[in-house]
Amino acid sequence: WAGEFRTVPMEKEERVLSGQSVQYAYPDEIEEKVKHSLHKINAINWNAQSLDEKSLNFTKLIAELWQIHPFRDGNTRTITTFAFRFAEERGFKMQRSLLLDHFQYVRDALVMASIGEYSDYNYLNKIIKDAQKKRKNDKKCKLFSDRNKKCKKVAVKSYLILIYFIVS
Repeated sequence: WAGEFRTVPMEKEERVLSGQSVQYAYPDEIEEKVKHSLHKINAINWNAQSLDEKSLNFTKLIAELWQIHPFRDGNTRTITTFAFRFAEERGFKMQRSLLLDHFQYVRDALVMASIGEYSDYNYLNKIIKDAQKKRKNDKKCKLFSDRNKKCKKVAVKSYLILIYFIVS
C-alpha cells in the first residue's frame, strides 16, 4: 500500500497531544480534500508576498495538506518532499537540511498545526521561515540518506501522485 491512497480510517497516538490523534480525513474524502488543498496552494501568487506572509500561508497550506494524511505511511516524508519541490518551482527555495536534520520537530509541528480550532502554526512557521532565510547557505544535501533509499522511492512516488492532482 506504499504510495497509494489509504482505504481505511486512520488514528495515530501523538506524543505532543498526550496520546490523542489528529483528525485525519476519512478515506472517501481524501481525493476531494487533496484537490481542494492543491487548488488553494496553486492559487496564491507567492512572488507577491513578503517572507512573513509567504511563510505563514505556506505553513497553513502544507499543514492542511498533511492533515489529510492520504497514505498509510510516509505522509511526513511525502509532504516534506512536496514542500521542497513546490517552493523551488515557485521561486522560494528552502534549506532542506534544516528541516531534515530536525525531522521529528517538523512532524510534531505539523501535528500542532493540524488540530482544528486549536491549531498552533508558530512552530511550523518558524522552521519554514528559517529554512527560507537560510537557503543561501544550504549545501547540497540528499533528500534522504543512502541507507534509506526505499523511503526515498516511496516519498517520490507519493509526490508524483500529488502532482497528478495538480495537473488534472
